[in-house]
Amino acid sequence: MKNILVPIDFSANAERAIAAARVVSKSLGAHIYLLHVHQPVMTDVTLGHGAIPGYEEIEASFRDDLKNYVNTLNAEGFSAEGIWETGIVADMVRAKIGELNPELVVIGRTGTGGFMDKLFGTAATDIVKVSQVPVLIVPPQAGKPHEFREIVYATQLEYEERHVIRQVLEFSGKLGGRVTFLKVSSLTQPNVQEDKQFVDEIIAEFGLPEEDFLIREAGSVVGGIEKYARELDADVLVVATRTRGILERLLIDPSVTNRLIVNTSIPLLVYHLN
Repeated sequence: MKNILVPIDFSANAERAIAAARVVSKSLGAHIYLLHVHQPVMTDVTLGHGAIPGYEEIEASFRDDLKNYVNTLNAEGFSAEGIWETGIVADMVRAKIGELNPELVVIGRTGTGGFMDKLFGTAATDIVKVSQVPVLIVPPQAGKPHEFREIVYATQLEYEERHVIRQVLEFSGKLGGRVTFLKVSSLTQPNVQEDKQFVDEIIAEFGLPEEDFLIREAGSVVGGIEKYARELDADVLVVATRTRGILERLLIDPSVTNRLIVNTSIPLLVYHLN
């Protein structure tokens, strides 16, 4: 891994995201790009409103914060640089992914999964939608991560995802971690394909022990994933998401990945199957 992109907003979310980027960069030697997408306050000139008092000082303070973050990382021995852009966060993240070719995006999640988060979504949800590279989301409850050793890969065992499994195993190996595969069955998530067939194929291809695969029942998929991942002392939870058709969204437990992004208290690493 050569590059990590970390969108930051100078809140506690930024501190968590940078801490996670440190963990990954320390093991993989990746360059860290800290990206702040500035969103200027719009004034209403038709009502005669002028510039907001102190606005220029606030922007200057943010620019100083960005420099300080970068200087601190470089002083600690990391390779880092800051980027200041103006625009819409998700659009600018997508543009920078195309420009900088990061292998990973890391973001601190806003909110704690309350009603407003579920209603409006989060910046993390928007970034996952536009990113074609893996996105690591660090929730408020996780604090500042220090390691990613216990990795739980939550899978439906329904779709071809061996290319993602390969990436996760490589990522885990470089971090000195261990991957446990978790399938949570629920009445709201129909089980179409035979689980054993998928497990046997994965075991055969990657030489994994059968005890690395757990199949559990729960009232809901999201609640079950969180419950069993906590029992496994997971440092990071991994899911693979894909684009689904309208009929499939109606028949299958909707937006498991999106609800994990908003609700989970465990750092969440999202890959794309498509």
